[in-house]
Amino acid sequence: CAVSPLAGCSGGGGDDGGSDLPENVVIASEIRRNADGTETFLVGGEPFLYLGAESRFEAYVNCDRASYEDYEKYIKAAADLGFNVLAVSVDWADIETEKDVYDFTVINRILGYALQYDIKIELLWYSALMCGDSHEWHLPDYIFEETPRYQMYVGGLEATSIENSTIYGERTFLRIDAETFMERERKVVEALMAPIYAWEAARSFPKVLIGVQVYNEVDAFPEVRLDAYDVSLNGQKLTKDEAWNTVCTAMENCAKAFKSSPYQVITRTNLLRPACADLSSPGPSPIERAQQLYALESLDAVGFDPYFNNLTDLKTSIQYYQAQLPQNFTHIAENGRSGTTGEGTYVNGDGEILLSISLNCGYILYELASPKAFDEGGYSQGIIDAYTLEDYSYTQAIRSMCFALRAVSPVAASVNPADFAAFNVDSSTGRETWSKTVNTTSVSFTFTTTQGAKGFAIVQDGYVYVYASGEATLTLGNGTFGQAERGSFVGGAWESQETRALENNTISLGGDGVWRIPVLSTEGALQSNTELFKG
Repeated sequence: CAVSPLAGCSGGGGDDGGSDLPENVVIASEIRRNADGTETFLVGGEPFLYLGAESRFEAYVNCDRASYEDYEKYIKAAADLGFNVLAVSVDWADIETEKDVYDFTVINRILGYALQYDIKIELLWYSALMCGDSHEWHLPDYIFEETPRYQMYVGGLEATSIENSTIYGERTFLRIDAETFMERERKVVEALMAPIYAWEAARSFPKVLIGVQVYNEVDAFPEVRLDAYDVSLNGQKLTKDEAWNTVCTAMENCAKAFKSSPYQVITRTNLLRPACADLSSPGPSPIERAQQLYALESLDAVGFDPYFNNLTDLKTSIQYYQAQLPQNFTHIAENGRSGTTGEGTYVNGDGEILLSISLNCGYILYELASPKAFDEGGYSQGIIDAYTLEDYSYTQAIRSMCFALRAVSPVAASVNPADFAAFNVDSSTGRETWSKTVNTTSVSFTFTTTQGAKGFAIVQDGYVYVYASGEATLTLGNGTFGQAERGSFVGGAWESQETRALENNTISLGGDGVWRIPVLSTEGALQSNTELFKG
């Protein structure tokens, strides 16, 4: 269907709420800077736990020839696994089917399914920079056919034959900072955001779409592809600085187009692992490049893709990012590990999620389920089987941790890490027997398990929220405490299901949900040591 963008949805940009924003603004999501130096992700003005999984919609369509209707089961599966966000990849070619002809069926279906299953959507906008490359299947045909107006390739036209990708179609390098290309991208983004605003408005703004990832692993182009393919322009090899400037120019253009909509969501991007000397396997990208991207006016947050199962390395990478980008909402965009076929290797997925959230780091798991073409090519990283939707060996541990964190979403999303005690995540993968005492700023906790259980205790606003994934005991200290209530937050309010008295300030846990315990009094402030028991 040929559609024109709605009037009043273009122009302006920026993310500071200034006068350049369009009229009738609805702020679906934003990042709040807190007085204690932390950041909180907000949806509709309320703290929101950034805990999701990624699902490659475009790969199911392009590789497995799936229909839009086929995708509903993956959105339902993500909700059933306890995630509250699904990061969904949508092709430019799905939106602009022919030049200046738009079809919004795909985005309407995805938003509709997400609303039905009560899960939020983050749009993955790969466009012309996905893992450092421009891919045939992600872009409308006219971008390649109208030479040289849009097809301004780095390295000349011969670059189109560098390599054929069995997953994404032909790979090349587009000149994404050319004004002719950026004009087309601005136009399609503004065309896309207009019906999203209308869809949300027609339903009284349930705020289903809460974010956009602008491109994917953009540093792969300057840090990896330049040397691997000797990328050049007009006979001159690009320098890394030139390539990074290309990335920044295109990204600001694209992010600003998203920000021109009256429906405001956070814009973010993801990089490869930082080149941190303290990591056992550092990535290729200097942290200065993440800072360069974070400085862009229209980009709200910069995350990275660690791909670590080792919790020590994961903690090191998260805290390194937080220290170097102190006002950034640090988040992990992907953290799968490839298997050869079938299952990925999420040997410690529940620990990775718990550790990240306890450090005030958002988490998007890659990936929910791998398309058949990924599986056959050795790229399988799913946590459920894509066709049977059956669990793998590690899936239940991930599901249990997700639901436990979801049960305390308002506090988990807003608490300072000094008051978020995480248990049995201070070794590479967790231990079968773990017994240690962890102090928050007001309450101490002695957590003991001989069954390999992981768990947490969060102290906020006069209550303690505790959980263990398996059999464990938890003894509370430095205060007096009331009766425990098992329950969860529903619509922002705590709902209790049953009560249990503590015995000598001790509660037995066994993967039976989250318990809330009132703090009646404390014996004074403690020196928090939660950090020592993370990673």
